[in-house]
Amino acid sequence: MFSFMPLAVNVGGKILCVHGGPSPLLEEIEDIEQIPRPLTEYDNKRMSSHLLFSEATPDVEKNAFETKKYGRGLTFGPTAVEDTCKKLNISLIIRSHNSIPGGYFMQSEGKLLSIFSAPGDPGCVKGACAVVENDFSVKIVRLAVHGQLRAPTVGDSLQTVEKKVEIYIDDPSMAETTLEKNTSTIEKVVSLEKTVGKTVE
Repeated sequence: MFSFMPLAVNVGGKILCVHGGPSPLLEEIEDIEQIPRPLTEYDNKRMSSHLLFSEATPDVEKNAFETKKYGRGLTFGPTAVEDTCKKLNISLIIRSHNSIPGGYFMQSEGKLLSIFSAPGDPGCVKGACAVVENDFSVKIVRLAVHGQLRAPTVGDSLQTVEKKVEIYIDDPSMAETTLEKNTSTIEKVVSLEKTVGKTVE
């Protein structure tokens, strides 16, 4: 079953959602549709491996993509994000795969949103998920651990706190916040106004 599952989601032609990250082999959205199914191999030279297992890092500056020191996929930095957004004519990439202390992390001048939804996982103090509204505003839903995370009733284990966050902001220092700072800046309420011309109230 998993070998037939979608590798990415194109949200309204504006947002690309993947598990790992973009690929240097990706020239247009339709390229993903051409990947043969079922997936039986994860060769690191294939686009499917990049989409599933790549990791974001601010350290990759000279080259858009670099081979990971371990595991499958690639590492990619701001240049890769910028190039991918231009090639695909999109405004935002939402991805996961890495444990994030605050549950989410914005980087690459607000064009990359990393999400991790498993609070209590090693390295993740609070989890989060992203909800894309019809107007392309993005709402972060925070997940906090209360008591036993894997208690019989999930409702007793998780508490959600909804906050709307800005993906495109005028202040670059907010977009490039560190993971440590990000855990304390989740209260900021902002919008995708630069992208879709509509402010989140």
